[in-house]
Amino acid sequence: MKFPLNTVDRYRTLLQVNQAAITRPTPQDVFRGMCVSLKRAIPYDRAGLTLYEPEEDTLKVAAVDGSRADSFFRIGSAINRKESPHGWAFERQIAVIRRDIEKERQFAIEDRTLSEGLRSYCAVPLIVRGSIIGVVSILSFRTKQYSIRHITRRMEVVCRDSWR
Repeated sequence: MKFPLNTVDRYRTLLQVNQAAITRPTPQDVFRGMCVSLKRAIPYDRAGLTLYEPEEDTLKVAAVDGSRADSFFRIGSAINRKESPHGWAFERQIAVIRRDIEKERQFAIEDRTLSEGLRSYCAVPLIVRGSIIGVVSILSFRTKQYSIRHITRRMEVVCRDSWR
């Protein structure tokens, strides 16, 4: 039986993400390996991994791909989970999509994203063995770059099915 290309691509992506998780020593290295697969499925200009820090009740930036040195969103930055779309995705365990951040922003932190020239993003909860541990975000300098289709068919493949 011949599988549709999207099914083959899905399993290839999962395999690559799992290989990165097994063979890379740091969260940044694992994330970079994941981004190689993710970028083939979804074009983006920047990606980030935030992990939940229960002691501080925040999401901390653990890894980035495509970030500027002067960006607020750099490794170690804490993001208030109650005042960010990352926190919204984390708390509700749902994807957050902004097709046009300027028109759709709901949190003050999104002004920082806009100031760096980014215009659209999606944030998806990262679920490992049934537990949410953080959020993966991808961002674009273009508006209307992401849609529900991107989330359900591509990004959730990487974020929801990984490391089970």
